Amino acid sequence: MRVRREEKSIHLIGFRLFLLLSIFILISLLQCSGSRSVVIIKAAGYLPDAEKPEGDDAITRATSKDNNTHTFAERLQEKLLAQKMIVRIIDYTEAKGQTFVDDLVIFAGPTWGGKLIKQILNLNKEITIGPKTVCTCLTPCGTPSSGDKAAEHMNQYLADAGLEVIPGMAIGAKIPADSINIAINKFTERLVEGLK
Repeated sequence: MRVRREEKSIHLIGFRLFLLLSIFILISLLQCSGSRSVVIIKAAGYLPDAEKPEGDDAITRATSKDNNTHTFAERLQEKLLAQKMIVRIIDYTEAKGQTFVDDLVIFAGPTWGGKLIKQILNLNKEITIGPKTVCTCLTPCGTPSSGDKAAEHMNQYLADAGLEVIPGMAIGAKIPADSINIAINKFTERLVEGLK
């Protein structure tokens, strides 16, 4: 029985190494082609019509229906894709234990107590970020002052970890749709400029 578990562990480790190597090769090929690779790591409450998640690190609060981390990440992804970047969105639970060598890592999550939520803050200890990777954050917030404070905190948190940072963006979840689009467009411009 123990031998089978060890065999499964060896196969699992081999599979993970294969995936990691594949990602490195893909990103290297993309960088040679001139395309920028971006990963948005999001941690957000569950949508009101979804099941409440379970687990020690689960986010057990529902998010607002329309303007939330999920929708803002998707809008930003669309804008970055229009800039000919390769963009993927992953959940924070999928990011744990991974190495990211993308050109840009965006940490996306709601503001809580003037900071991004702990699931995002704790990721810094659970992932590896490549030496040439730039980081930033995107946070929906109830009030601009709490969102700006959270983005500034995250910028400093990433810089203190020795990472290159493009200033993050806080977007009020209660502002009109056209204002949200303007904010996402400005953030996209900031990211494109910061990656030059």
